[in-house]
Amino acid sequence: MFCKVNIDSTKQYMCWQEEYERIKIITAPKWQYNEIKFSGVDYSGIDEVAAYDSMHKKFRDYTKSSEDIIRRLSLDSDSTVIDLGSGTGAFTLHAAKKCRTVIAVDISAAMLEYCRQQAEREGLTNIVFCQGGLLTYEHVAELADAAVCVAVLHHLPDFWKLAALTRCCAMLKPGGRLYLFDIVFPSGETDLRQKINEWIESIETMGRYPIGRGSGNSCEGRVQHI
Repeated sequence: MFCKVNIDSTKQYMCWQEEYERIKIITAPKWQYNEIKFSGVDYSGIDEVAAYDSMHKKFRDYTKSSEDIIRRLSLDSDSTVIDLGSGTGAFTLHAAKKCRTVIAVDISAAMLEYCRQQAEREGLTNIVFCQGGLLTYEHVAELADAAVCVAVLHHLPDFWKLAALTRCCAMLKPGGRLYLFDIVFPSGETDLRQKINEWIESIETMGRYPIGRGSGNSCEGRVQHI
């Protein structure tokens, strides 16, 4: 389903992009949570996206946070990383300068187009752009060394969070790493740390069961604490 890694890099990126474009017409089952439905501002236009990016740059240091993620995930020039919820390219554009391949995934076509335009301006050609979300993105490239998910998971109801993380795990090589940063709302729970640890353990348990599109692979060993 994807190109072998020993071919020319440009052809490889084109193959992955073409294969993703071919399968993205597959519709999700009716019972699945509709993550395409916007839960906040509808960033469907380039102008709205540009305003969003400009606002976030006022309180976020894209370079510093990206360097921190790259360090934590031990990414280098041989690494392939998936940016789940890539948005305007806060991480994608920086990681593309450090990694072999970055797969930028976002539910918003306008966000992806904005990121694509920025990449073209910077001469970056090792980014594969895929419109989709945590529940709908179909990974057709080789298994990745790492995945990054920043401020995206909270958009899903709790049940679908587990489904999303299980899908993320299936995209990674054995020993691959997932960087997860998200919004946590205040809670009155007194044993919150224990509950979070139990939740992480439940994901590790789920990872021992085969998942994916008939591959027979499991996620065991892919969930690591960073």
